Amino acid sequence: MVNEAKYQLIQSRNDDDGPDEVPDIDSTIKCCCCRIMKHRAYFYCFVLTIVLLFAMISLVLAIVSQNYIRPSVSNNDTSKCTSNINFTPSSNQDPARLASTSTNGELFPYSHTRLPQTIFPLHYEIYLHPNYAKLQTHGEIKINLSCVQATSFILIHAKDIDIQSVLITDFRQHPINVSKTLQNNYNDFYYIQMKESFQPDQNYNLEMTFISKISTEKLQGFYRASYRDMTGNNRYMYVTQFEAASARSAFPCFDEPGMKVTVSLTIVRPSGYQALSNMPIEDSIVLNTENNMVAVKFAKSVNMSTYLIAFAVVDYHYLERRQGSVHIRTWAPADKINYTEVALNASVKILPYYRKLFGIAYPLPKLDLIAVPDFSAGAMENWGLITFRETSLLYNPKVGTISNFERVVTTVAHELAHQWFGNLVTMRWWSDLWLNEGFASFVEYLGGNLAAPSLHILESLYMKEFIPAMQYDSYINSHPILQNVDRTTEIGALFDKISYSKGCCVLTMLQDYLNSTIFFNGLRKYLITYKYRNADSDDLWNSISSIYRYDLKPVMNSWTHQSGFPLITIKYDSLYSSYIVSQERFSMSAGNQQFNKTDSTLWHIPIRYITGEGLAGRVMMTAKEMAVKFVKSQHWIKANYLQKGYYRVNYELENWVKLIKQLQENYNKLSSLDRTGLLDDSYNLNRADILDITVFLNMTKYLRVEKAYNPMYVGLSKISKIISLFERNSDDILNVQRYLQYLVEPQLRTLGLEDKGTVQERKGRKFIISVAAMANDTNVLQNITTRFQEWLHGKNSIPIELKAIYIINGIKMTGNDEWEKLLRKYDATNDANLKRLYINALSASNNQSLLRRLLELSKDHTKIPKSEIMNVVSAVSGSRAGEEMAWNFVIENWKYFIDTFSGDLFLMADLIDTVISSCHSETQLMKIKEFFSCHGDAGTGGLVVNEAIEKVEAIFRWRKKNYNDARNWFQYIQSEIE
Repeated sequence: MVNEAKYQLIQSRNDDDGPDEVPDIDSTIKCCCCRIMKHRAYFYCFVLTIVLLFAMISLVLAIVSQNYIRPSVSNNDTSKCTSNINFTPSSNQDPARLASTSTNGELFPYSHTRLPQTIFPLHYEIYLHPNYAKLQTHGEIKINLSCVQATSFILIHAKDIDIQSVLITDFRQHPINVSKTLQNNYNDFYYIQMKESFQPDQNYNLEMTFISKISTEKLQGFYRASYRDMTGNNRYMYVTQFEAASARSAFPCFDEPGMKVTVSLTIVRPSGYQALSNMPIEDSIVLNTENNMVAVKFAKSVNMSTYLIAFAVVDYHYLERRQGSVHIRTWAPADKINYTEVALNASVKILPYYRKLFGIAYPLPKLDLIAVPDFSAGAMENWGLITFRETSLLYNPKVGTISNFERVVTTVAHELAHQWFGNLVTMRWWSDLWLNEGFASFVEYLGGNLAAPSLHILESLYMKEFIPAMQYDSYINSHPILQNVDRTTEIGALFDKISYSKGCCVLTMLQDYLNSTIFFNGLRKYLITYKYRNADSDDLWNSISSIYRYDLKPVMNSWTHQSGFPLITIKYDSLYSSYIVSQERFSMSAGNQQFNKTDSTLWHIPIRYITGEGLAGRVMMTAKEMAVKFVKSQHWIKANYLQKGYYRVNYELENWVKLIKQLQENYNKLSSLDRTGLLDDSYNLNRADILDITVFLNMTKYLRVEKAYNPMYVGLSKISKIISLFERNSDDILNVQRYLQYLVEPQLRTLGLEDKGTVQERKGRKFIISVAAMANDTNVLQNITTRFQEWLHGKNSIPIELKAIYIINGIKMTGNDEWEKLLRKYDATNDANLKRLYINALSASNNQSLLRRLLELSKDHTKIPKSEIMNVVSAVSGSRAGEEMAWNFVIENWKYFIDTFSGDLFLMADLIDTVISSCHSETQLMKIKEFFSCHGDAGTGGLVVNEAIEKVEAIFRWRKKNYNDARNWFQYIQSEIE
């Protein structure tokens, strides 16, 4: 929980200031000796002189070291803090003291961060009567408990809840007296001391009445969100977001994933609203005929974890469909309900597909999907009541792009996958979060591909999962897939690219290694064995191993228990007619003092390869170095065939040259995925100071004839990043821009500027035009300016797929009047995707006063939802005019961000990563380090700080190392392209 005490700044001297005033040693000794001589004690004077001299020297050394040693970011040393932000140094918040102190000041008798395994809940009977005007809930809960080990106390979670009464009875309904209750806010514990002990193998009942809050500040727990209806009036809806540990803020509970229960929920709703929960409605009772308050009782749930309990009170409309015995509904405000059609159709197609794929039917009688106007995540998989951010559920075909459509389909596929992976079988503890998120990320491509085959979603898996995961995992501040966490405040850090994307990549690699039949048979056994229960990674490997008939744990543990991933280096040994293959940890941190160059990390690597003759093979690498009898190629060898492996590959320069020649002569000899992988590997090997930058740049020359979207996107995007090596407005940047214009010119001529053709052609055109605009193509920019002005003044329309490019670049090239007109368009539209587009465009202005105004506007949540403030900051920080301004805005409003988002699973981490990653100078980076050294509490974004700083430092090293080589290459290439 966030400490709401006012932060107190500790001012200190600058590094150049001298130490505090030190007494004059000579005068002190002289004075002392004079006094002693008066008493004729010369011997004692001598001894005292030595002692004082030693003491003075020690004092000087201590003061000097205190003032001149610069602390690291992680030390939270506040002695150098000079900013004017109020804060409380984290060093003053002793965790041991906070954990051991009750709210009344008494010693808290339980010292662990996890619940004891002495009693387990079996069933919750919950009654909630919200006062929607006063934003509080009067509640009652009855918990049926099973005792497995004798205990004289009950420990339960409760956060910001006023417990009114406690009643405990045994299985005979005899009361058990309570001698004491204590509350600890640090771990959200409520402690109940009993006068007699629970006995093993006996059941008991715990009944509590309480008052909890309906939040308007945080997007967690049970909270209120607002939206505008079709007449422009402000409306409210009420919804829950309990993952990872916020059920405890709505009602007292055993809020750990391993404490699965069945639930019977009753909630009171006002007239004109409907109540939804995990299960169908069983009964409704009118409580008061005057105000028509209705108590809605839901059917008893299946066994599930508390973070999956959900309820909502809304005045929405719905669309419905049946899929077998399952009643499926999509919910949204009345004027947006038809925009849920895509999500509903996808659900109807995906649900039976998953039933067949997993061998288990969806276990609930209904499935509701509901749009939430202010929601921090993309979506949440609550069992039977999935909540979505509007941009993830609603698709308006009149304004929606291909990427908007794809986002809805893949998000639905992801959340439906969770109904099996995460809901039916749940991780025992959050350390195994990847069993939820890695699997859902993996399966979403299968479900999405089935629901919308025209999108070719499977082809984008490498680009959307492997490339981001390896980028994130390339630094020493990364973490293993299996990451130990103890406190709930640490859980949020696990909701990152490691749990999601790396987990997805490891499963993709395993499926490719085993084959799909063995892999999915193993998954079915895992689901059937542990349904309605909890499991961990070992349980998964055991299930798959039993089908494969080989112990996969040593293989898979090398991928889940270690940070990072391997770099494979392949060299041909002509003496022994074999290839020497070696592995080491790939790292962007070679210039970092913390990087261990003798890293002994070892992976079990399934290597697939193909040769220039078209011969393919595979081998399992289990040693640091091994001789492999690959099929000898007279042309080239390409490892990680079809890019199914989570590793990078380096070759001898001769092989790189042969691969480049192949791309230039006939690029179709290599698959689109392999071409994408070669471009990504060569670029990142240079970033890691392993391969010369000219290898990557020479490879990109073939892109002039490339037609596939993925390699074209990766190659041109990497070239665009090289612009950051050079000073703004320099001839060097002009040379890069001319080269980009040269590469895209054939495709630009072929595809044209009109939004038409296949999905792949439309996506390709959009990207090519955006690159041409960034490269200052005169014809493209003129077309953009003209069409933008016509659109802005209502004289013409812009094709849907090209709207973002035209509006964003139009704002860049125009002034205040156009910015004001676009802001009015933002206010006028009710479409969440359009609002996000307009925010991105407004942030593209080169006018700093307008950017500052936009940042300030983001705090007005009647105009911009809380969940979108991070998008505003991110968009502003992404422009050169706004990068430093965005950082200053964050530190000026740090307390607001901490109070509002510190417990959020995504937003705080995204904010910190965004503002640090936009840093372009070492001076600014020093300010960032100082700030986070002073501000120890970054909430769930705390672990991102060092990762983001390390990434920026690696970019600075890359710039210094490659500036001259890149500059010379782009100067040389001008003669070829003219």
